[in-house]
Amino acid sequence: MNETTPTESSTKEDKNVDASREDKNMAVIMDIAMLFVFMISPLVVYLIKKDSQFIMEQARENINLCITIILEGIVCGILTLLLIGIIGYIVVGIYFLIVTILAAVANSNGKIYRYPGIIRLLK
Repeated sequence: MNETTPTESSTKEDKNVDASREDKNMAVIMDIAMLFVFMISPLVVYLIKKDSQFIMEQARENINLCITIILEGIVCGILTLLLIGIIGYIVVGIYFLIVTILAAVANSNGKIYRYPGIIRLLK
């Protein structure tokens, strides 16, 4: 018997969700806004837009990404003393840019994007 729990299967691939065009657009805007205002946009959406499951799940995922990026930034700051943290900052920045764009594309297609390699504190 090879069963997986819902959390395991949802982290392996994007989930298709029946979302309205307005919800898809809001999720895309939230993802793109994260590039400029970081954690503020998903936090505001998470606190205000509670009627859409699609938006709530993506806002939670975005907040978890931001928390992970903050923790990675702290680790890179400490590693800067050893002169390898600067490379870490560059890698984290490129990762953040790429996965945010991938999330925006997935959300525009009505899929909830699961960021790879993040700490999921909000469930």
